[in-house]
Amino acid sequence: MSSLLAYADAADQSNPAMAIIAVSSGIVVLSAGLAMVPIGIAWKRRHHQADTIVPLTMLWGLATAAVSIYAYITQTNWAKERLLRIESGYYDPQDNSGAPALPWMLWLILGFAFVLLILWALRGTREPPSAGAGLL
Repeated sequence: MSSLLAYADAADQSNPAMAIIAVSSGIVVLSAGLAMVPIGIAWKRRHHQADTIVPLTMLWGLATAAVSIYAYITQTNWAKERLLRIESGYYDPQDNSGAPALPWMLWLILGFAFVLLILWALRGTREPPSAGAGLL
């Protein structure tokens, strides 16, 4: 019978699922708050293309939250796996070759898109008040 090296995960008492939920919720709240900036500007200025700016900004917020949550979860999983490898004694702590890369290019693109959305909301002209607006 061959003996294979094996390990058993110790019971984790920190409940990492709660940390993931809390951080993910914070990311969603932060991206929603940032998304309200161009939406609020467009509504305040009564931008004539506000009906286009709002869904595009909501899409931006969803994409930002999704990319950030995915990056957080992959980094958390890698940290857990790395610690497990280090504790096994067969892994060099200086070796980070298996670490997932952060999505810097996506974050850069999303940041550029955010600036464009703000500029678009600021650039728009105000709608002239409609003639029948005071009748209701």
